Amino acid sequence: LHGLGDHFASLDEARKEAQENLDKAAGQDAHNYSKMLRDARLRRRQGQDDEEDLEPDDFDDGSDVVVHYEP
Repeated sequence: LHGLGDHFASLDEARKEAQENLDKAAGQDAHNYSKMLRDARLRRRQGQDDEEDLEPDDFDDGSDVVVHYEP
């Protein structure tokens, strides 16, 4: 029985580690998306982007937006 308990404990540990990795990846994705938005808005404000290539951004009120991910 001890071996069976150890087996399930190791499965639970692997699940927790996988969830932590997913949370880290989601946080990194949110950070990268936020940085991409800030860079695009900065280029747009500085006139470095071609207006024809820009998608309308209904959320650009002139302020920088930072996306935070909290699992």
